[in-house]
Amino acid sequence: MTTLLTAGLTVAAYALETAGKWKVLEKMNEEGWKALIPVYSEYLIFKNVYSVKAFWISLFASIYALGAAEILKQINIEAMAVTFLPVLLLVCLTQIAVALVAVVIDLKVLYKLAKAFGHGMGYTIGLIIAEPLFACILGFGKSEYEAA
Repeated sequence: MTTLLTAGLTVAAYALETAGKWKVLEKMNEEGWKALIPVYSEYLIFKNVYSVKAFWISLFASIYALGAAEILKQINIEAMAVTFLPVLLLVCLTQIAVALVAVVIDLKVLYKLAKAFGHGMGYTIGLIIAEPLFACILGFGKSEYEAA
């Protein structure tokens, strides 16, 4: 029952965020249906409020951080710790650094998105905490997109 409820809430949040992004993209003079394509919709938001280069850095940093986490979960750390401790430490520290890069870029994009619609840091915090809801407010609200 709990799993079904969690799945339902996840689908509802995704639908809400997609609807908001659809309207946000339309305000950015992009076709709204592009919000249905997850990575591409993020690319368009990065392109309009920040830069394409930042999108690729964030994407590859996120993929690397997730991939390194999966690799670390698969290996037997206890057996390898003594022999490969420096390598494991380097992988862990690199993973943390790269993940922080992705987080900083993503936070900056949310700030620039809020600014592009005439909002400030408070709205950015709202986007960080409840992006589906605040994306709908941006998309369906009175805020106008101001290209940088």
